[in-house]
This record gives sequence, structure tokens and C-alpha cells, in this order.
Amino acid sequence: MTPPPAFQPASGNALAVLVGTATHVHPSELPAVPQAARNVLALHDALAAPRGSFGYPAGLRTVVDPRDADAVVDALVRPRDDAPPDRREPDVLLFYYAGHGFADADERQLRLALPATLSTRRGDGPSLPVREVFAAMTASGARQCVAVLDCCFAGLALHAPEAARVHLLTAAGEGYQAGFLDGRPDLPTAFTGALLDLLHVGVPDQGRHLRLGTLYRRLAVILPASDPPRPDPVQRTVDDSADLALAVNPAYGTAHTRDGLHRRRDFALLARKAAHRAADFDDRSRAAKCLTRAVQEARALTADATAALGRTDPDTVYYRELLGVLLGESGDLVSARAVLTELATDLEDAPDHAERLASVRARLVG
Repeated sequence: MTPPPAFQPASGNALAVLVGTATHVHPSELPAVPQAARNVLALHDALAAPRGSFGYPAGLRTVVDPRDADAVVDALVRPRDDAPPDRREPDVLLFYYAGHGFADADERQLRLALPATLSTRRGDGPSLPVREVFAAMTASGARQCVAVLDCCFAGLALHAPEAARVHLLTAAGEGYQAGFLDGRPDLPTAFTGALLDLLHVGVPDQGRHLRLGTLYRRLAVILPASDPPRPDPVQRTVDDSADLALAVNPAYGTAHTRDGLHRRRDFALLARKAAHRAADFDDRSRAAKCLTRAVQEARALTADATAALGRTDPDTVYYRELLGVLLGESGDLVSARAVLTELATDLEDAPDHAERLASVRARLVG
């Protein structure tokens, strides 16, 4: 089935507000998050036109270490400087936050830390209730509202009634820490770093633009398979918000090249790794889901490599064996045996593949 076209906001009528709380002032007990500032600056560059969907400078606002909650809300509600008098509402309003996140007193609503926030345990001092962010976004009249939250317990944002019309992408579920304090302070956080990698490198077997839904599905494999493993990201869509294009896909058109095929193989292996890790934690449902994803990726990879490179090209042979292995691990032993038997038959007439043939035969016997 052909996917619907990506929604590309007019670069002159889209606004991204990127916020990071990197430092905390005395007497705050909170540790600094220098990665938050790096996240904001790097994401600004990735989202800026012409590759990103947000025109610079009017379409991008960065707020590092906001003085108070009003500074953030003002950045959201203030129209673009170049907005025409008869068109004050943006097509797309994107809000991004990096820093400490914590639950309020009733532990059901997310609050975002500001430099003067004293403690996430008690929520002392000024902070920004995320519901105020969502209320401001909804009041903007934007056709699409998107919030990307890279903080601990970010999944709590789903409880906010004001988020009903906001596409949410969060670094962690409501009961999980984002885990960025154990990373290198000179690099982006794990979640935003993975997002930036996708925006910079692209996805070979996807369309001309990188959609929110595509980015989430990749992150849902990459982050749990990373070292150390990171929490599963969370996404909640609104209508067709998953089709919103954040940027041009740098890897568009490379799906059948040797380099593109290699990168698709790497992603299939990451899905397999995520499945094995889920199995280690006895999360059978997630393990099965990740392994199914790995099989799907390997099946498409094998078909495309066969068409582009030939049945007995060394890379194709590897992909075909990988597909057989993954089918076996998924429990589809009949299909696994069929794939490996066909591969062994092809390799019998290819003397350069003697070592690979022995490997395939050993798998068939095993």
C-alpha cells in the first residue's frame, strides 16, 4: 500500500521553539545538564531550512536556561516576525524541551525544570507545568502541534487534558528516567542524539522526507538496542500528525545501493538485538514485536539486494542467510528451512562461496 504523502509545512509558516534547561542556580539541588544546551543548538541546525522544515531565522526560536515559565510561553504564543497580518497562525508549531522532568504533587502531571527549580523530589521552586505549554500551543491555532520531550518521566505528558490535540514524542515513559546524566556532557543526550543522527544521515528505504512516524519507529528500535540500553520512546499521534515531514531525507534514493543495503542490514540487526534484550527481561510481547520487525526488514532487504546485486553476490548471500536465521529465531522453522535450503542450492554452483555454503549447511543440520 502506498503511504499518504508527507505533510510539508510551508517554511515561511512553521515555528519551532527549542528549550533547554542546562544549568541550575543556587540553592537548587539539581545537577546541571550541559547536554540540554547542546541538544538545542544541534537540533536548531538540523531543523533549519533548506533541509529542515523550519525557515531560519523567523521559524526557529531557541531558549536556553529560560528565566521563568513566561519566557517559554511567550516564545510559543508570539507570532513569527515575518507573519503577514492576515495569517498569524502557523501551519506547524513544534515545541522541544531538554532538561529535568518530574511529577507534580499528585504524581500525574509532568513539570519541566527551570534554572531556579530547587528539587524534583518535592518540586520546590519555580517550574513549568507541561499542561501550560500544551494550552499555549493549542491556543495558537496551528494546524499541527508537536511536542518532543527529552526528560525523565516524559510519558506523564499523556495525562494532560490539554495535550489532546498535540502530537507527543517522548524520550521515556511515565515511569522511566531518560538516563542522560550518565552520558558524556560534551555530546547530545541519547534520545536527541539518535534523533539527530536520523536527521543527518536519513533512512535509505523511506521517502523523500523524514516523517514523525518514521522517526519514532526507528528510535523505538535504536534506543533499546543502544549500549547502555535506553528507555523505549513513546509516541501519541493526532489524526495524520505522523505524516508531518520534519526534514528532507538525506538517504532518499539509496535503498538499492550497496551502502544503503548495508545500512538497512544494520537496522535489521539492531531490531534483533532489541528483541534479545527484551527476551532477557522476559518481555515476550516486545521481544516478539522486535523480532517480527527484524524479519520484515531482512525480507525486504533480501528481495531488494537480489534484484540489485544478484542472487550470489556476497552481500546478498549474507542477507539471505540472515533472513533464514531470523525466521528460525521467530519460530517459523518451515520458512527458515526453505530459505536456507534454496540458498544452499544456489551456493553449490558458486565455488567462491564454499565457506558460506558450509555455514548454511550447518544451520540446516542444526
